[in-house]
Amino acid sequence: MPNLLSENYKSNFSATVKLDDLRIDMRTNGAHETIVPNRHSHTGYEVQVALEGEYYVEFDGEKVLMRAPDTLCLIPPGRSHNSYYAGGQTRQMSVGLRFGCRQKQTPGEPSGLLDLLELFPKDEPILFTDGELCQTIRRFSEELSAPDVGSELLLDALLRQFFIQLFRALKAAGGPRTRDRSDHDKREDRYGKIEEFFHEHYARPITEEDLARYLSVSKRQTSRILRQLCGKSFHEKLEEIRMHYALRRLVRTDEPVERIALQVGYAAASGFYVAFKRSFGMTPAQYRRTCAMQKRGTDRE
Repeated sequence: MPNLLSENYKSNFSATVKLDDLRIDMRTNGAHETIVPNRHSHTGYEVQVALEGEYYVEFDGEKVLMRAPDTLCLIPPGRSHNSYYAGGQTRQMSVGLRFGCRQKQTPGEPSGLLDLLELFPKDEPILFTDGELCQTIRRFSEELSAPDVGSELLLDALLRQFFIQLFRALKAAGGPRTRDRSDHDKREDRYGKIEEFFHEHYARPITEEDLARYLSVSKRQTSRILRQLCGKSFHEKLEEIRMHYALRRLVRTDEPVERIALQVGYAAASGFYVAFKRSFGMTPAQYRRTCAMQKRGTDRE
């Protein structure tokens, strides 16, 4: 069991929730002020909630305004997106979700929860303006940031409540069915392997041939698959992942930029500076100062 009073528990929480014949694996890094401006996607579903203020989530040029206290966005696997500030201070929480079936302890009719998975979006995100959904996540975030006696039981209860509320909201909305389920599964599996490859090897001098061998396809097929699933070339995808880890180190550590450049796979800091400026329109030092100023402003409040 996690130590409820540890800082790691507050900032890096994962759990498995069992609802009858359904298993839900979730993870979150807690509430934070950091916005992720680089385009990225996930192998599972992602729930984003605005806890304070407002910000934008952008999907292929179409932006969605996330505004506290009653906006929640459910993002399907493989859907590329990025976020940016709408002005002023903001805090948000992201929760990653993966679903599976489980053997029931007692025999009986299926609960119907597995069938409701078909209501989850396959291609397009769904925006909810549901105060109850967001309030449950907000209460979960508060408990996670200040754990106390019985927190593990309360967090489990809040997660169960949230998932039931989410299923009901999806059922009420009708839920889109835009792609054959088996086709979606194959796409998600391959996308998951690509993400796994880059996240495991981004710090090394990897090539497109390495990914082709990992996927057991030709280099030409690899280029086509990357374009279809990620909308990027190999080098663009590698840069995206390296920037993801660079942002985390810039915000969470005081390490020199030159050291961070080496840690995320760049042979020289000059290449890292060029890639960072291309991705975010500012230098690493400017990004670090901006985040520090925003955090000080939030702390004063």
